Formats: sequence, structure tokens, C-alpha cells
Amino acid sequence: MKTIILAALPLLLLAPTGALAKNQGKLPGDAKPMASGDLTKLVIGRSVDYKIAAYYFNPDGHVIGVGGKNDGFAEGTWTITDNEFCFVTDWKGADKAKPPFHYEKCQKFYLSKTVVYAENTKSEDQWLGDKYQFNQGEGKKYKDGDLLSARFTAVKTKFGY
Repeated sequence: MKTIILAALPLLLLAPTGALAKNQGKLPGDAKPMASGDLTKLVIGRSVDYKIAAYYFNPDGHVIGVGGKNDGFAEGTWTITDNEFCFVTDWKGADKAKPPFHYEKCQKFYLSKTVVYAENTKSEDQWLGDKYQFNQGEGKKYKDGDLLSARFTAVKTKFGY
């Protein structure tokens, strides 16, 4: 059962609030691509908890993740190019014989007045192309600082890595 949960875990991560099918939502006419410096301030050096999993985006370019029930962990990297934030992780769990689950996610960010919008540019097919108000849902889950490293180390140690 834990193997199934671990495999499904990344598929549920970052599911946009309010978007129910591929290519849902649209950007306001005045939305402009967010500057990379502003995007960095929005997500980097911060932790986010989606309940099913949590991530920390380290300013050094690395990302760590932990399954919501401490049933797996992830390591990877993130990049920001222009207004696009991407991260790549490999999820591992108790079964060391099983290859890591590779997960990639990219979002472009836009600003309309004070509202931040996100567009899924690389994701599970069902969410690809979705555009939604980031700071009205997902963005509220982000907290400043590293709130994950101790838990990450404990989970990784628990599985003998």
C-alpha cells in the first residue's frame, strides 16, 4: 500500500485550486510575466505543505520533500528562467529495490496588479495549461524558511538511506 501511495504522491502535488480539467482558467488582459527576482522571493527559501507532501526550496538550487505521512522522501533541484519555476525530484521510500519515482513540475508566473497567477507548463497531463490565482490558494501554503530539513533527515534515516 505504501508503494502505491508513494507512486501517486507526486501526481497530487501542486494540484491547482479551482482548476478541474486541462487548460482551465485564463489570465487577465493586464497580466505581465513576473520578473525572475520577484519569483525567486515568492518561492525560494520557503517551505510549502500540501498535506500529502511538503517541500523546501533551498536557495542553493536544491529541493527536498517528505510524504505527508512520512512514507517517502524526495531530493532534487529547482531552476528559475525568466518567469518559469521548475523543479525535478526523485522520490524514494522503504523499498530500496524499487527505482525512484521521477517527478517534474514547471509553472510560469504572472502579475496582474497585486494578484499572482500561475500557469502549469509541465505537469501531469490533467493539469497542463491550467491558469489560476496562485496567491488565493496554493500561495497561502508557503511559509518562510526551512521547516522541513529535520523531518526530511528523520524520514531518510528511518528508511536507511
